[in-house]
Amino acid sequence: MSVDGSNCKKKVKKRGIVSVNLSSTRYDVVKRVAEALNYSTTVENNDSFIIWSDCMITAERCAELKPYQRINHFPGMGEIARKDCLARNLQKMQKCYSDDYDFFPKTWNLPADYTVLMNYYHDLKKKEKKKKKYSALIPLL
Repeated sequence: MSVDGSNCKKKVKKRGIVSVNLSSTRYDVVKRVAEALNYSTTVENNDSFIIWSDCMITAERCAELKPYQRINHFPGMGEIARKDCLARNLQKMQKCYSDDYDFFPKTWNLPADYTVLMNYYHDLKKKEKKKKKYSALIPLL
């Protein structure tokens, strides 16, 4: 009891049921997971809290989202989700900011970079031969 004699209970915020729009997915596992989490699954509802899609989302679609809505893709994510595009973008950034982008290995996008790769390979072979040649000249103590 409180000082004024009334019962004070904490207000419990009621949570609504989370709805998931599955109109753009063909994978049954997404539906099963949503149901296991007791989410309401919909196919036509544009007011759903979660929107699940198997393909890319346009910038216009993202702009239409309400502040509470979440989506599993974003525009341009293919540029970092695909290995070839990620490598190309990292190499562009490395040219501009070489000190900050030195954390990934040398990468080639084949077949476009085949000649560059072969030149790199041949340069390595030449360096190895020089190294072996000079190491043979160093006397062992």
